Amino acid sequence: MSNHPPSPAAAPDPVRALAPARSGTVWQRMLPADPKRRLRTVQTAMACLFTVGGICFMAYGVLVDAMTLAAALTWSSVAGLGGLAFIIVMRNGWSERLADPSMTVGQMVFAISCCAWA
Repeated sequence: MSNHPPSPAAAPDPVRALAPARSGTVWQRMLPADPKRRLRTVQTAMACLFTVGGICFMAYGVLVDAMTLAAALTWSSVAGLGGLAFIIVMRNGWSERLADPSMTVGQMVFAISCCAWA
């Protein structure tokens, strides 16, 4: 018998439920292999879903003549591409050299600026 305590089980990966189990799937190619980077990327992508909601409100604004199509397309493009830029920076690990690799303050400033602009 060994006097060593049993080794703790590996913590479950909270993002693994989002990715299908088969290797080489689209999810596995889109998400980074590093668990911390993968979690930050998924959280940022989920936050960007609010941008999709904003784009839907912009489309509604155009339908009821509350705004012009050009204004809605401009806002939607800037907000969508800005969110995509945050995802790309985190996905590729470029943010890991920063003090806050999840770029929380930057994302909040960008989101608040987009809301104020809308």
